[in-house]
Amino acid sequence: MAPLSVGATRLLLICTFSSLLLNAVSSRVDSHSPLVGFPPLPALDAELLEVYDGDHFADLAFNRNDACFLPTVLVLYVASCKAKAQSLGMFDVQSMPPEAFLTYMSHDYEAWKQKAWFRFSPKQDIASPYDVTSCPTALFWEEGSGRETRPARWTEQNELSFKEWIATRLVRTVSLVNELDHDVEFLWTDDGQTTARVEAGSHIHINLPEPWKAAVIARRPHSTDSNIMHAWFVTRNGQQLKLTEPSNFAYSDWIEDTGREQRKLWKRARWFRNENKERHRLMLEQPPQLQSFTELGFTHLRTPPALHERLLALARNATAFEPQTKIRGSGHGTTFNEDEIDLDLLQLADDEAASMRMELLPHAEKWCGCNLQPMGGGFLRRYAAGSRIRMHLDTNTVGKTMIGSVLQIDQDLQGAPDWEFRVIGLDGEWHSFNNTPGDLIFFEASMVPHGRPKALQGKAFINAFFFYFAERQPSSAGTDRDEL
Repeated sequence: MAPLSVGATRLLLICTFSSLLLNAVSSRVDSHSPLVGFPPLPALDAELLEVYDGDHFADLAFNRNDACFLPTVLVLYVASCKAKAQSLGMFDVQSMPPEAFLTYMSHDYEAWKQKAWFRFSPKQDIASPYDVTSCPTALFWEEGSGRETRPARWTEQNELSFKEWIATRLVRTVSLVNELDHDVEFLWTDDGQTTARVEAGSHIHINLPEPWKAAVIARRPHSTDSNIMHAWFVTRNGQQLKLTEPSNFAYSDWIEDTGREQRKLWKRARWFRNENKERHRLMLEQPPQLQSFTELGFTHLRTPPALHERLLALARNATAFEPQTKIRGSGHGTTFNEDEIDLDLLQLADDEAASMRMELLPHAEKWCGCNLQPMGGGFLRRYAAGSRIRMHLDTNTVGKTMIGSVLQIDQDLQGAPDWEFRVIGLDGEWHSFNNTPGDLIFFEASMVPHGRPKALQGKAFINAFFFYFAERQPSSAGTDRDEL
């Protein structure tokens, strides 16, 4: 017999099926012969992600509403206790649930502070806000819990082992609903032997341990395997598995389709994690490798009035903007959340962009005290409510410092707070300031992490962007004065 299995290593079951909650008195749970002759579910892999800081952790764990995408566990350790954490099974990826069911991360809360050239903000410090004093410690957030939620905590003093503690928190409560005019038998677990019989018009709630082990399958009671009516891949708590009408269901086709869809999701998730890791790595490692040109790395000025008026006229032509995903492709990076919120781009014509870059050039060179070579084109970006720009550096590919300019063109805040621009200066400190139309920010884009990490609460916000490369080492550092 070939059991229905995803090839995952069995965890210790903490919750048994005697804990089933029956809402229909005529429903019952019993044992049945194993399922045979069906291909297994698609193989699922676990992955342990080492995160740099609290921002990196939040990017991977929380959605734009600051709620956990999935149940999330974070192992906190330092070098001196890592061997102990390993002996407790806290880094044993093979025995952990797959990534479709659990976000599994680790963080050395001393090493990354020492590696950073800038001061960690309270938001970047993970251990201190949760009063982590025992090493190692694991924290657990339920799916959908907020970032401010106090997580559950595990240390080696816990009565349960680490793996047992995780298992108890990943039991899925699901509803089995039968709206047909005859009884239905539901089967689950990787050996297909546990069943629940649900009479016509009834439903039950079940606690489903280790849901990544197998599908939940519905068929007529005591029928053959070929009479499977439907199957579900249970990935979230509270999922309702409902049979409403008979259908021609092909289990093998469903397995193939499920595998295809899951591979797409996992490919996208892994791309997102890798992009996030690279973005945070750059913020730590790129600045020390490049030449800085100013004292702080940024300045806050006013745009020349004539240039601002030209850009404002373009910005108010709503039809000129197109979705950024259309122009640059979906998944432009993890800096923006354009997959969740509309983000529009207006790419300037080459001659128009060149003219505007040249108008800004003497102001930028005066600020940095260096010669600049204009880079690429220029563009306007229109952000909608809910937009975020995660802290990032512009990637340097030619070994030269990139000088950027952000021009505030127009905004419609509708009484909401201003959309704060944040930058980590070359002094290692965090700086933030608000913008009004006509403001101009010059910054060493490949040297100082920058962004607008809080969500825009107003209706719209429009910026223009122009970039340059520094052509030679300056004779002296530039000025960070508010006016030039």
